[in-house]
Amino acid sequence: MNEFKTGQKLALAAMLLGILAIVTTFTFTLYLPFIFGSLAILLAILSREAAASLRVQAIAGIVSGAIGLCSNILIIAITFSLFGSEIMRESARIYDEMVEEIYGISSEEMLGESMEEKIEKLLDK
Repeated sequence: MNEFKTGQKLALAAMLLGILAIVTTFTFTLYLPFIFGSLAILLAILSREAAASLRVQAIAGIVSGAIGLCSNILIIAITFSLFGSEIMRESARIYDEMVEEIYGISSEEMLGESMEEKIEKLLDK
């Protein structure tokens, strides 16, 4: 009986974490869907081994965790395919500004060329 209660708690936690993975994906958070989805799948697998009668909740945890993980990866891939070059250019510009602010010399003087120029060469290929 004790093993059933432990399995029941794990299955319920897996299902709730899977739902949280889906919800946090659509709130456009980056790390939480990975954490919640992975934990949901792990707990669902552990609960199925503890009690075979908890299949529905465990399967719901696996499915919802996987949906959360996959949809988050899809959103990240679409974002970087659409805006990746702009993100890299802006990051390089900020890097150049920070180097100059921190060290008092430009990144071009320090590295031979600015990070912005390196990114432009990389993106032109």
